[in-house]
Amino acid sequence: KSRLVNGLTARIDAVGGYLLTHKFDQPSCDNNGKIRLSFREHHLYGRENEVAVITEAFCRVSNGKKESLFIGGFSGSGKSRLVNGLTARIDAVGGYLLTHKFDQMSQERSILDVVAMFNYLCLLIKEKSSQRDLISLVDDLVQVFGSDWSTLARLIPYINAIVPQLEQSADSRGEVGIRKNWCDKSVFTVVESLLCDTIGPSCLFFVGTYRSNEVADDDEILCLTQRLKSFGVPTIMLSLEGLNPSDLNTMVSDALCVFPRLTEPLSNIIYQKTKGNPFFVIAFMRLLVDSWLLEYSFNARRWVWNHDDIHSMDITSNVLHLLSSKMNGLSTSIQSALKVAACFGIKVKESLVKTLSSNPEHSDICDKLNQVVMEGLMIKGSSSEYQFVHDKIREAAYGLIPEKDRAQYHYSLGMTLYSITKGKVSEDMLFPIADQIKHGIGNLGAESPELRLDFAKLFELSSSKAVACSDHATSCSYVEHALSLLPTGHWKSHYEISFRLSLLLAESCYSCGDVEKAQCDIYHVDGILKPANHYILC
Repeated sequence: KSRLVNGLTARIDAVGGYLLTHKFDQPSCDNNGKIRLSFREHHLYGRENEVAVITEAFCRVSNGKKESLFIGGFSGSGKSRLVNGLTARIDAVGGYLLTHKFDQMSQERSILDVVAMFNYLCLLIKEKSSQRDLISLVDDLVQVFGSDWSTLARLIPYINAIVPQLEQSADSRGEVGIRKNWCDKSVFTVVESLLCDTIGPSCLFFVGTYRSNEVADDDEILCLTQRLKSFGVPTIMLSLEGLNPSDLNTMVSDALCVFPRLTEPLSNIIYQKTKGNPFFVIAFMRLLVDSWLLEYSFNARRWVWNHDDIHSMDITSNVLHLLSSKMNGLSTSIQSALKVAACFGIKVKESLVKTLSSNPEHSDICDKLNQVVMEGLMIKGSSSEYQFVHDKIREAAYGLIPEKDRAQYHYSLGMTLYSITKGKVSEDMLFPIADQIKHGIGNLGAESPELRLDFAKLFELSSSKAVACSDHATSCSYVEHALSLLPTGHWKSHYEISFRLSLLLAESCYSCGDVEKAQCDIYHVDGILKPANHYILC
């Protein structure tokens, strides 16, 4: 009898605990009046061991150590969410969190993205530090850099925001997060230098994530881990798999606000079709809602579903297919806005979108992107930019453009922005315009020689800006495209720009370590070696 009472008491306590930790308010609706699933966005399911490992590493770093942590896993396995869980801990100890997610559209500008991260760090330091700390910090910087201070200020302009007149030390605790899908070798060189520097400050925690199914054994990120280990830098490797059936059932139960014992049959089907990939699970469940196979019953006051119909669904194991199916159901104008945003990468600045909206063809793009945000496909961040919720969503949006039309689509976007801003291209618009034209450069064949020359000058300007930020790999790319736009015999017809571009290419190649190519470029400038003697490389 006592055993029965104890068993019933335990069940009642379990139910009570569930009710205390879950909200059962009236479910919210989307713009179409359809009930939305209530996913717990900031909760990590089934990652307790990984969280414990990261927490222990962070505690060691907070006590004056340097460490690196690399998280591998398939796309959608929750790598970014696991990293984002560090934010509260870093704030609690007065540290600084720098994160960046590289994407395919900006992979040639990796170093510029790193510079932007350190620019942002300057703003964080100013915001969190006292006047006394700022004065001490500037004294330290001036002592270390001396006369090279101006060079540092050119590379990281926001460093002047710390103390505008240099009249005015932050805690050295920090974390740098890099998500490696499309960054180049130069970024890893910077990371290696920071972590292997025995003179600089400690309390540096580097966290890198990568898609384990998209990197080979000799990939640069795996080579970096070996180099760090050889230098004695503590390096932890984690690999995220799909959720197990139990954790997945908890996730489904939470999303539906239904007891786990009732959702288990549904979660078992979802597990079979998604292999427990968290992002795939969310996409699949939303597809079920859109297909009315999973719907909220106001009579039953809970979610209901047809087990047999869901079980018999024939879906691909590719999450892109599910996302594309959802996007194909959106209006043509919203699809157009998604395609435009996807051409600029994982995120696009609101200022660029507003500039684009001055063209009649894109006059409603701001409104449409706001609708995309309402659909849950993008978010509008505090830094005035639209960002795709996940890179797979961006890939699906980019996939709305037929592959054979993509170059022309990029070129049209670049040409539209160039026409709007011609003669007054601001710095924040320079790279986006140049990149769009570069992606569609194959469509320049029929353009006038005057326009091709204008674009060559645009690439030259972009290259010079990249050099100013020490991003010589990006500079090489822009210069090579600029030279390709010059006509045959350009040394006679366009001597000055030919000379400038050749020297710029040589400088960039040399700075990238390609000395042989730099020498060839210099010696190729026949007849003008004398004024360029100081560039000849030995």
